[in-house]
Amino acid sequence: MKPGLFDSSILASTQQAVEFVSNILESSTEYSVIGKDLDGKILLWNEGARRMYGYDAEEVVGKLNSEILHIPEDVAAGKPRAVMEAALRDGKWEGVLGRIRKDARRISAVFHLYLPAAQGARQETTPQPSSSQLQGHGERVLYVDDEEPLVFLMTRMLTKVGYKVTGCTEPKAALESFRSAPNDFDVVVSDLSMPQMSGIDLAREVLQIRPGMPILIASGYIHPADNEKVRSLGLPDLLLKPDTIEALAQHLYNIFAKSQASASGEQPAGNSKVRGQAASSS
Repeated sequence: MKPGLFDSSILASTQQAVEFVSNILESSTEYSVIGKDLDGKILLWNEGARRMYGYDAEEVVGKLNSEILHIPEDVAAGKPRAVMEAALRDGKWEGVLGRIRKDARRISAVFHLYLPAAQGARQETTPQPSSSQLQGHGERVLYVDDEEPLVFLMTRMLTKVGYKVTGCTEPKAALESFRSAPNDFDVVVSDLSMPQMSGIDLAREVLQIRPGMPILIASGYIHPADNEKVRSLGLPDLLLKPDTIEALAQHLYNIFAKSQASASGEQPAGNSKVRGQAASSS
């Protein structure tokens, strides 16, 4: 047991420390803690998970995570496996996923998936990307999605990495905010499918007000016809929603790098593949 982590007069062995931490995880009600193996089988289900998803531990432990909690669109698109592969490759995966409760209600949840051993192996062979490079510098983001929890979470996460975020759950209200002060925003990030107005319709209106405005549109399921529509507006292809905060930060970084480079006549730095996708969208 690493010195200093626990009071040795109370927790004298590694096993006691493990049991102590396990009890905290299992009894925690503020956070959903779910342990699973590399095949997705649930091995740990704490009280927070029970409250969030509505399942008792006996109903889920030993069953495949993807069969119980993931939305069908993500399962069909191979999202659970893609997330696990990304965590195995990079040592972690952080982002927002759509989930299904026992009562069939859909929710959005922020995930922090860590595989320390894989991360350590990666650090030995692959240099870590510069976090300061992806850090925002006060750029103003208009974030639009009809799911209020997702707007709340992404607003917090983007603010944490240096952006000033205005979150809206109603696209028409977001459009009015933009119309009243179009120069108060540097980029618009929108969901595709929303009541009242789709992300494509919102983008079309925004571009009429301010041509060339950078716009990022994401969707949980991408149809070729939708990609044709965004291309017709001069925007890159849709992003598969949800994306990780790192990937979204990379897209935002490349948008602003491209803008700065265009102003100076230089080529922007960064991943050219991502840069091409993010010419004016997420």
